[in-house]
Amino acid sequence: MCIAGTSSYHLNYFDKSAMDTLPAVPLEDAAMMLLGAAWMGYAPAFTVIHYLDELDLWDYSIPTNEPTIVPDTPAKDDPNYVPMIAK
Repeated sequence: MCIAGTSSYHLNYFDKSAMDTLPAVPLEDAAMMLLGAAWMGYAPAFTVIHYLDELDLWDYSIPTNEPTIVPDTPAKDDPNYVPMIAK
């Protein structure tokens, strides 16, 4: 849910040219996916929601529960690790 919701916001606001070839869920559904993931305690969903809120792109409530699911960060010596750079 978090990935699909985040992807929809990304395509709609930050990579509009990709909308021609990539499908995205409607933003209202994307927000519900992010909220659902946050309510289940998934920490990255909280990060995305707070980021969108800081950019004034979030029109919904901010979850008040605490994150309980924090994915493991891959070790940099892992051969499958691909670093990502946010611009």
